[in-house]
Amino acid sequence: MKRAAFTVAALMAATTIHAQGIQDWGYASGISSFGTQVEGTYAIQPGLDLRGFGAGVLTMSTSETYEDDGDSVLVEGNDSLGGYGLMADYYWKQSGFRLSLGMFMTKGEIEGTFYDDETYKGTIAFDRSIAPVITAGYRKQWNSGYTLAGELGAIGAQLEASSTSSDPAVQSDIADLNSDLSDMAAIPYLSVTFGYQF
Repeated sequence: MKRAAFTVAALMAATTIHAQGIQDWGYASGISSFGTQVEGTYAIQPGLDLRGFGAGVLTMSTSETYEDDGDSVLVEGNDSLGGYGLMADYYWKQSGFRLSLGMFMTKGEIEGTFYDDETYKGTIAFDRSIAPVITAGYRKQWNSGYTLAGELGAIGAQLEASSTSSDPAVQSDIADLNSDLSDMAAIPYLSVTFGYQF
């Protein structure tokens, strides 16, 4: 009898622990300043989550014609600029408001082929492979488990442009572009996601 009671108690405890573990996990997907985004979260303790995400996980193609000093320039390219982040989310007084700190591992680039008097390739990429991230945001969670979150912040990196062209005029334009890009102390980051807390 005692053995049966102990077995039932052990099963109840295991079930409780297992259920708590499932509730600690969450998944969300949405859009960010890099395009599509997917993320997973784990509640370390009440008011503190660990979150991993991938931003810009899909490559987007583009073909645009721009006017430059009266000349038409056709630009065809691919945008795979993005990366992977690991964040610690601190929820203010266990509310929906959160402050997040973490690291962002950059990947990809914006690559384009320019068709003008000369055909050449140019790219824009991050200037470092790992950068710090800080964001502030809000996550709403319903009793059903569904969540809606948004955040705004900055990545501590800059963008750099380069080109395969040996034309001095092109290199001068690249230098001017890099001068403009260097004026940005950090890269703005924005995301909106919809998910479910298990």
